[in-house]
Amino acid sequence: MAEPQRGFRVAPINAADVSDLTAVRIDIELKCMHRAMKLGGLKWEAAIVAADHELSHTPHDIHDLGDDWMIAHAKFHAALVAACDSPWLLRIREQLFVQGERYRRINARMSRADRDLRAEHSALAQAILGRNVKLATDLMTEHLRLTEVLTLQSLKLQDAAVA
Repeated sequence: MAEPQRGFRVAPINAADVSDLTAVRIDIELKCMHRAMKLGGLKWEAAIVAADHELSHTPHDIHDLGDDWMIAHAKFHAALVAACDSPWLLRIREQLFVQGERYRRINARMSRADRDLRAEHSALAQAILGRNVKLATDLMTEHLRLTEVLTLQSLKLQDAAVA
């Protein structure tokens, strides 16, 4: 965020923003995902398989995901919705994803939870490839909500450390 004569500063992070972002992100992500599942063809499916393979084979530490993993993660989530036919929805989804990744970095550093990200992502890919709308919807919602919960816990830990 820019301030006259003061340069730039990082926007503050708070629980209400995390929850609002998550709710909106779920709405948009599901719209994109449903359209992609309806319209996607063989090339779209192959791109999801490739992105899932790359993500699952990119080394990471759950508490320090690293740049390579973050790039593979972004590619994976983009591949899931790539067949969506709405450029506007995809642009909005990308903006929300980028903001969500800002929180993910805090979550990863501060969280005490162990999370099987490989299993979460692979299950999501399989549900989408199988065109199982209900399962894919449930898994994506759960995936994003879990990130929200862990981020909120991390913010509480951060606040406690500062106090």
